[in-house]
Amino acid sequence: MSQFMFNRLALYPGIFDMETKCMVFKFDKIIKSLNALLNPLSLNDLCVNRRTLLTDTFQGLRNKARDYRWPLKVKFENEDGIDAGGLSREFFTLVAREIHSLEPKMLEVFEDSRLVWFMPEGLRDSDAYRLLGLLCGMALYSQCVVNFNFPLVLFKKLLGFMPNSGRPGRTLSHRSQELATSPR
Repeated sequence: MSQFMFNRLALYPGIFDMETKCMVFKFDKIIKSLNALLNPLSLNDLCVNRRTLLTDTFQGLRNKARDYRWPLKVKFENEDGIDAGGLSREFFTLVAREIHSLEPKMLEVFEDSRLVWFMPEGLRDSDAYRLLGLLCGMALYSQCVVNFNFPLVLFKKLLGFMPNSGRPGRTLSHRSQELATSPR
């Protein structure tokens, strides 16, 4: 199926059920991976040092024009290894861990639910949040798990649904009221 066909079908997301969408997404990724072998300049190469992982990652995402639909290929500085998926998985795990331990914090973890939300007094650098979003998207595209347990309301917002639609007790305002009245 040509790229033109994928682009045309993407205009009508309601045509497919979720299983078919996932299959098309995986098929598109396979085609892009095969094209990447023929055109190595199209890869999203990222070389990072383990000691300065987050700084190198953010710097690498800022400095190089990328097509985020291409597979990410991670290289750890001064280490041998070819990223066939394992290095990317390790990379996203380590980056998530560093973002969770960042000071000042970008994300707050609610201990009772293990849900994560953006810190209102956190980093004022909106670019850092944009890069966090890019990392989450790249992890999703690379079929890697990244440990940010965002509430359902965020995904509803990203999909264009009203944040308070859906089951009661699942909205951010409900969680905020619950947290405000609970003893700390």
